Parts: sequence; C-alpha cells; structure tokens
Amino acid sequence: MSLCVAWKYEDAHVSRIGFAADSCVTLQTKDGSLEMPYGGVKVLALPVRIIPSGTNIPGKRELPFERVFGMAFVDSFLPAFLLKEALGEVLQHLQVTGSPTQVTFEQICDFVLKFHKHMHAELRDHLKSSFEVSFFFGGVCPSTGRVRVAKFFVDFDTEEPIYREIMVDVGVRF
Repeated sequence: MSLCVAWKYEDAHVSRIGFAADSCVTLQTKDGSLEMPYGGVKVLALPVRIIPSGTNIPGKRELPFERVFGMAFVDSFLPAFLLKEALGEVLQHLQVTGSPTQVTFEQICDFVLKFHKHMHAELRDHLKSSFEVSFFFGGVCPSTGRVRVAKFFVDFDTEEPIYREIMVDVGVRF
C-alpha cells in the first residue's frame, strides 16, 4: 500500500502546496522480489508554459505564463512515469487564443484528464496488471493566481479516470 499526501503551508508572505509520498518506486525483478532503484521518487515537477497564439508576430507584448506544477502519485511506476513524461512534454507547449492569464486551473485539469484517459485506455489494453494511476496535480491557477490541487483517480463504478479539486489556497495571491 502506498500513501500520497498534499498539504498547504501559509504565513504572512507565502502560500505553498507541498506533496509527499511514503514510498519510493519499486520494480519487480524476474524472481518476483521487489527492488528500489536509486533515485526513484513519486513526487515530480511538471513545467507548465502557456503562450498566446501568434507569439512569433513582431510587436506581440503578451507574456507567457510559466510555472512549475507538481505531481505526486501512488500505484505503479511505469504508467505514472509514462503519463508524467507525456504531460511534461505537452504542458510546456500550450498555446491559447487570448491571454494566458485567462486560462483556468479547471481547463488545465481537463487537458490533463484527456491524457490520463488516453493512457489508461492504452495501458489497460497492453498491460496485464497495475496500469491504474492515482495522483495529485497542483500549481498556480493562471486566471486567479491561487494555488490549487486536484486528485486524479479511476472511478470504481465507471472504471474511467476522473478528477476532483481537493485544495484551494484562499490566502496570498502569487
């Protein structure tokens, strides 16, 4: 069993979300035993960069939104790593019509959910077991400047990935 937690830290000048997992990554060996590879942790950074469309046009003054979001996961390493790598690539190259500061945390989570659903379906078809991934995903909402966290998991009734927001910073804006 693995445990993953998210917590909020606030004082007069700073508000942050922290993630932790109680275990390192384990891999099953040929003889059935479990090994912990060096450096295998379950708390990961995901850079998010959102740029306006037409950014290459001379004179464009709109600045991109650039922040590091966090991901902490439980369950198997392989599906989580594949999901993290895919998300890590696309979240650095998001392009929107209008201002990046109009993008909401919900819109980013909806985008992440599409990847989660796709990876879940593909891995279910190709892996015999341990293809589900549950994870926390959090960062600064571009439109509100507030730190927010969502939990992504597979619904037991529908067997489809979903997410629920679990934490919103109501204090200091970034």
